[in-house]
Amino acid sequence: MKILPTCIWMLVATFLVEGVSAQTLVRPDGRRVPLESVKVIGATIVFFPLPGEVDFTHGEMPLPIENLRSVEWPVPPEVIDAEADLAAGRFADAMRKTAGPFADQLLFRNVPGSTWARIASVRVIALAGAGYLDQAQTQMAVLRATRGGGTWAAKAELSVLERLAADGDATKLRAGIDSVRAMLVDRASRARLALLDGGLLLKEGKAEEALFAYLYVPVFFSGDAVLVPQSMQGAANAFRAMGDDAAAAAMQRDLQQKYPQFSAAKPEAAPEVKFQPVR
Repeated sequence: MKILPTCIWMLVATFLVEGVSAQTLVRPDGRRVPLESVKVIGATIVFFPLPGEVDFTHGEMPLPIENLRSVEWPVPPEVIDAEADLAAGRFADAMRKTAGPFADQLLFRNVPGSTWARIASVRVIALAGAGYLDQAQTQMAVLRATRGGGTWAAKAELSVLERLAADGDATKLRAGIDSVRAMLVDRASRARLALLDGGLLLKEGKAEEALFAYLYVPVFFSGDAVLVPQSMQGAANAFRAMGDDAAAAAMQRDLQQKYPQFSAAKPEAAPEVKFQPVR
């Protein structure tokens, strides 16, 4: 088998650099190189000299993947499809569709521009939604430690907390709520967290604090037809726990008028947090 000389590799690199590539690596010197023009050996990227670049390495320039300046990769279309599967409760489909991109980007997870954290968050949410809490928490530990994964990690952890709430694990739920609170910046996630917090506070006998948590949702996230009725039902339960039956009855009537389908299905039920898609 013949080994291609350096000049041939340079021609290949020239063709690929000038072409259009969906996956691009940015070297520490800022030069952009298509992924197809390099070799990946373990945790090392092997570059070949670019046109006009002095070659002191006999044709190969190894670089630890973590030393890349960044990567420029679009979100894989199957990941977008998997996020839609999460919204529909098709957790097995979400896992299947993200298996390839998850493995492909694993070594690049700490490089700026990688979409691995987003992919991993889909898988954590799917595992939690399907009831595989141990596996979700194992994956969650890796996601937490991933550079630049903060927002995606927080959203994934929120789904783990929702599963803990469904399973009645109050101790882990309280620790999780307190740790993730500052990481959630979008209103939808904060509204979901408020529902979790309200339900736990009510179980802890802190009805007044629970009431304030529940009322956060209709005040700051009034347009959601799923979360708002859940929060109103929680507020009614909190009023009842405080001994204010008149306020509880008024909240229940308001709920029945505004969301008759919800109140007919669960007239006195404690709020049940539903899984939300990644956004």
